[in-house]
Amino acid sequence: MTRANQPNRLATTGRRRQKRMPLRFPVCIICGSPTGEVCHDGECVDISEAGVAFVTAADLNVGEIVSLEFCQGTGCLVRLSYRMRRRYGGYFVTTAPALHNTDLDSHDDIEVGWPI
Repeated sequence: MTRANQPNRLATTGRRRQKRMPLRFPVCIICGSPTGEVCHDGECVDISEAGVAFVTAADLNVGEIVSLEFCQGTGCLVRLSYRMRRRYGGYFVTTAPALHNTDLDSHDDIEVGWPI
């Protein structure tokens, strides 16, 4: 069987464990900085049980844990797993009802879930 005739394994098995749902709504990305917490505007692109993808003009670092605020007081912690231009994706590490009181540096050892 030539390479052109082989079935595409990604198309049949999929790369992700959970189905993603396209969903667009504004998010606030909160990340730590030397001077304290910084909030960046963004927009959710899709979400699954394991993680989320969003777009933002902010310059974030893959591997960093950020807080995503979906609406006042509701959000979660996400470890960033990829960046493609302005689009970021990450997996949930925990939920955090009060994001503004969350110490982001204290969650560097959390590893739960899988990248989306």
